[in-house]
Amino acid sequence: MTASVLPRVRTVRAGDEPGTLDITWHDKRRTTVDLKGLIGRSKRLAALADPALFRKATRAHGGYGVAWPGGLDYAAASLDRLARLQQEMTGADLAHWMERLGLSIQETAALLGLSPRMIKLYRQRKAVPLPLVTRIACRLMEEDRSVLDALYRPRSTGRPRKAA
Repeated sequence: MTASVLPRVRTVRAGDEPGTLDITWHDKRRTTVDLKGLIGRSKRLAALADPALFRKATRAHGGYGVAWPGGLDYAAASLDRLARLQQEMTGADLAHWMERLGLSIQETAALLGLSPRMIKLYRQRKAVPLPLVTRIACRLMEEDRSVLDALYRPRSTGRPRKAA
């Protein structure tokens, strides 16, 4: 999602797993969004714990939201963000993330609080999912560049000097 284009729902239906929505977006992406955590923590959306009500999800507001009977609705942009945060991230995805952000192995390791060896290992295991906390940190830094700016430290060139 870019800052200038809000995501729009083309179609929505309750997913096969309770508390999930299968969404087709106007840009032709398809995602499944798990709303169980949101429903469990939100007083406003607590009624959606009723499976019969949840299944009545419909596209609303010209695709800029999803709605249920009783005045319940949720913004498409928020659903899109949830879907992106819930998506698996693999070693191959990490390599692409590093490339998009212009980060070296050492810079990535410092940002994520990991060793360069661990970053290399993740990248070698292209299809293996990354730990949840790593995935969240990467997605947050890409979505909100101020987080990246706050934590980034440029890599010094050359090897560190030996202590005297």
